[in-house]
Amino acid sequence: MSFLLEVKGLKKYFIQKKTGLSWLKGGRGDQDLYLRAVDNVNFEIMKGEALGLVGESGCGKTTTAKCIIRLIEPTEGQIIFKGEDIANLPKKEFKRVRKHMQYVFQDPVGSLNPRMNVKSLLAEPLRNFGISKDKDEIEEKVISLLKTVGLSEEHMNKLPRELSGGMKQRVGIARAIAANPEFLILDEPTASLDVSVGAKILNELVDLQRRLNMTYLMIAHDLSVIRYVCNRVAVMYLGKIVETGNVEDIFSDPLHPYTEALLSAVPIPDPNVKTKRIDLKGETPSPINLPKGCRLQNRCPYVFSACTSDEPELIEVKNRHCVACHLRTKS
Repeated sequence: MSFLLEVKGLKKYFIQKKTGLSWLKGGRGDQDLYLRAVDNVNFEIMKGEALGLVGESGCGKTTTAKCIIRLIEPTEGQIIFKGEDIANLPKKEFKRVRKHMQYVFQDPVGSLNPRMNVKSLLAEPLRNFGISKDKDEIEEKVISLLKTVGLSEEHMNKLPRELSGGMKQRVGIARAIAANPEFLILDEPTASLDVSVGAKILNELVDLQRRLNMTYLMIAHDLSVIRYVCNRVAVMYLGKIVETGNVEDIFSDPLHPYTEALLSAVPIPDPNVKTKRIDLKGETPSPINLPKGCRLQNRCPYVFSACTSDEPELIEVKNRHCVACHLRTKS
């Protein structure tokens, strides 16, 4: 099986502070405290696939994505893109790879330079990656990019403040695909848009993937968006992947208690359908002071002895459907 992207043992720890309490850790003086934002994450994406990364706020989704594209440098692990480990490539060499990996940010306002017009914003990647330097050719490509994302030539000379939220996000997408990337990270691309505009953007993203044979990693809170756009899902909790599988397998037969709870919160637009909401009791542990064993143990309704002593591994239970749960993997 050939993968476009493989993430193996990815970690990102942030040093929070030092504590001077000498009685901590056997009285060895100052100790660093680490926030384990991403802690040994593993997944893969085949060419042409769209993988959805889901989980509650603060679980490490965006940090994982930014580590993959090295907007944030990972602490440890492998990021294998097209068979090459790019995690520790020098910046000059990584630029060669970066052309093929692009990012669409959640906030279209913050991601666009307010002093540059649309033409300049879209011409920048064309020049930076050596795709084109001829002015006429660049203008032709910019017009083509605008049409690809549903905008027109008349938008070229507009500044970001003159565009609506949906138009700004379209410019962000056009900028990301300017270099003809093979892999695109979509970080909640419709979160800041109203429903109708967001639906149009999603339709365009699905169409782009099919026409350009692109591979997506999509971060989203809205599971209905993931179900519409993605082929596969990875569920994240407190810096770890707890379940991965095909979209229909995850939605029809979730194996991890956390996945069950997430899916139970998805509203069904039918007043006659009764659903049972699964509420996880208790507080989410701090990523600075994680419990021994399973990270969901104090909130899980199925907890038993193994959950409090051993951290579960992500194990394949059927065709590419993996779960990190002692309840599901015990023999």
